[in-house]
Amino acid sequence: MFRTYYNSKRFKFLEKKFSAWKTSGFIKQAGPEVIRKTMVFKGRKGNFYIDTSDGVNEDLGVDEYCGRILRIIEDSKDKRFLVFKTSYSPLKTAKMKQIARDNGGDVLPFFIMCYYPDFYDHTKYQRDKFLTYRKQVKRKYDIGFCSDLKPYKFPKPAIESNLYSWLDRWYFGLGSGKHTGYYKITTRKDLYDKLTNSKFKFYHHNKLSFDEYIRKSFEWKVCLNPPGVGEYTGRILEHSAIGQAVVLRKSSYDNAISYKSYFPEIDFNKEDWQDDLQKVIDKYEYWEDRALRYYDKVYSNKNTIIDYIHKKLTEYDIC
Repeated sequence: MFRTYYNSKRFKFLEKKFSAWKTSGFIKQAGPEVIRKTMVFKGRKGNFYIDTSDGVNEDLGVDEYCGRILRIIEDSKDKRFLVFKTSYSPLKTAKMKQIARDNGGDVLPFFIMCYYPDFYDHTKYQRDKFLTYRKQVKRKYDIGFCSDLKPYKFPKPAIESNLYSWLDRWYFGLGSGKHTGYYKITTRKDLYDKLTNSKFKFYHHNKLSFDEYIRKSFEWKVCLNPPGVGEYTGRILEHSAIGQAVVLRKSSYDNAISYKSYFPEIDFNKEDWQDDLQKVIDKYEYWEDRALRYYDKVYSNKNTIIDYIHKKLTEYDIC
C-alpha cells in the first residue's frame, strides 16, 4: 500500500483515475500536500511522485531548476523513487534526471494536466454538447488565443547555486533566500505582435468568462497554446477535449505518449513560419480530428495513465 499526500484541488484530474486503486487499497490518502505542486506516494519498497510544476519557457535559455528533486531525495530517505513529470524535456529536465539517478531514483515523462476548476465544472462534463455545437459554428478567424499579455516573472538562480532558484528557500528550504531578481518572459506579447502583423485573421482577447472563451474559440480554425512560465498550458486539454485543433510553439517538451503528431508545432522564429502555419490552417479539420483522437486515447481512456504508472513502478521494482 502507498500512503498519499496531495492537494485535492490541484489533482482533481487524477483523483478519479485513482478510484480503483483507492478501492483496492493500493493507495490510501494520508494527508495534504507535503511537497509543493507534487503528489507524494510513500510505500514500503520505494516512493513515487507526480511533479506538476511548469517546466521552463525555452525563450529563457536556461535549464529547469532542481530544487524539487533535491527535496524529493530528502523525502525518500534513501529508498528507491520515481518522479513522473508532467512537463518533461530530454534537454531541459536532464540535470534533474541525472541528480535523481545519482541518488537511487529516476525522472520519467508523464502527461500534462489541467488544474483549472472550469475545465472540470464546465467543459469536461459538457463535451457532447460542445462537440455538436462546434460543427454548427462558422469559422471567422484563422487562429486565436485568449490571455493577458503582461510579462511573466521567473526567479533567477540562488546566490549559493544555479541548481535552484532563490525562491526555493521558501518552496523547499534550500539556500539563504537572498533576492537575486527575476527573468522577464514576454513570449505571449511577442506571439501576439507576430500574429497581429501577419497575413492571418487573428483573434485575441485579454479577459472573457470561461463560457465566452470556449464559445468564442469555436470561431477560430486553430487555437494557439501560448507558452507562459513553461511551454504548456491547460489549453491543450481544454480545446482537444472538444475537438479543436491546437497549435503549439515548437519545443523540446513532450508527453510520455508523444503528442507531436497530434498537435502541430510551429517554429515562430523561422522566416517562413507563416507558410508552416498556413499549412496547418488549411488542414484544420484534419488537426481537429487528431486532437480529439489524442484526448480520447490518453485522457478519456480510464486505463492509459494508470497502466503507464503501474508499468513503470513494476519495471523499477517499487510496487
